[in-house]
Amino acid sequence: MDLIAGPWVGEFGWELMSWQAHVRDKARRGKYEHITVLGPPGHAPLYSDFADVYVPVTLNGTKDCWRTEDVNRRDRLQVNGLVDRLINGNTHSLVPEGLVPIEAQYFLAFGDGRKVPPDKRFDVLVHVRQPINKRKSHAWHPVHAEMVIEKLVERGLTVAAIGTQAECPMGAIDRRNLPLDKLVDLMAATGVVIGPSSGPMHLASLCCTPHVVWTDKQWYSAIRGTNKKRYESFWNPFRTPCIVLEEGWQPNPDLIALKTEEALRRWRP
Repeated sequence: MDLIAGPWVGEFGWELMSWQAHVRDKARRGKYEHITVLGPPGHAPLYSDFADVYVPVTLNGTKDCWRTEDVNRRDRLQVNGLVDRLINGNTHSLVPEGLVPIEAQYFLAFGDGRKVPPDKRFDVLVHVRQPINKRKSHAWHPVHAEMVIEKLVERGLTVAAIGTQAECPMGAIDRRNLPLDKLVDLMAATGVVIGPSSGPMHLASLCCTPHVVWTDKQWYSAIRGTNKKRYESFWNPFRTPCIVLEEGWQPNPDLIALKTEEALRRWRP
């Protein structure tokens, strides 16, 4: 019996916390001969420990989780030459179905900080989320980011910027657009990651890297809770240390710098 999983088409955070570990759990329990995963280009490292084949697909999805906008699943599989394997009856198909509890997943800690030379490591990684999609208010104003970075650099801390659709604010070393396998190693070697709620902040949790994240106090039906609960428990399988600020999407830069230094004092490896 073979397994075909996907394709994943939703947000990165949902892929991290409600899909990739779910597929891994099914793969471990099913004892499949071959496992094929369909997902976003560049995300193969999330599945490399168990998947034989990773097929990159580019599709549009709605906000949150797993819903596609523009093409049905059979057409997606046909394009990738996988539909015949499903028809022959010897292949199990796994598709995203929404929120998956942590206990129904098998998580791995990503990244190996030992692979990053000491002179290439940073005290702080920042993710300056840009105003994209339907959540423009969730972006971090670059001027505020630069104010925080200036305060951290004045204290002798090294700071780098990460992300694929993010700005590199003045004062930060540019480490954007790293391949995912390199990014997780860098995160694992970092003291703390900071930024507004986003996929890279959830990735920090799976790299067991402390993070300072800010958000609102809204209750979200998709996760059946607030973002604070999401970071502290719902989506924190390794109980990675974090400070969650419910100060809205543009908290005071002084507060962010203060909490970043606090995190480094408490949890610096």
